[in-house]
Amino acid sequence: MRKSPMIRSSARGFTFLEIILVVTIIGILAGLVGPKLIGRAKQAKVGACRAEIDGISTSLQMYEIGTGEFPNTGQGLRALVVRPSDVNENDWEKLLDRVPDDPWDQPYSYAYPSNHGMDFDLSSKGPDRVEGTDDDIVNWEGVDDAAF
Repeated sequence: MRKSPMIRSSARGFTFLEIILVVTIIGILAGLVGPKLIGRAKQAKVGACRAEIDGISTSLQMYEIGTGEFPNTGQGLRALVVRPSDVNENDWEKLLDRVPDDPWDQPYSYAYPSNHGMDFDLSSKGPDRVEGTDDDIVNWEGVDDAAF
């Protein structure tokens, strides 16, 4: 017995042209949407880094209130986790559970005294992981170095 033409045509798969058309459409959509999603991820990490710098800055200010001065460059941010030997035990308080890395898994750079007219310098190398570039995220942004 012969199958009817309608049954035969419904049993067919996709043609090569249809598959190529679908793959092309998916490629175009990925080309349009992909870069926007990647840009959002970078923006999110930059925002998280700025927020973390603000949080660490607050901890450093609390350290200064308790001890009377900011940790020096040698003591670094570790002074917020472990009491430096030259700091009185009664004046010091543990302010962080650990010294965080930036969102790109790089250590934050800390310097006291500041080279930029702030109480201290706190920065991240940013997404390019290279210090001294426009991608750096710093606590002195917007401060005019010439004024100091």
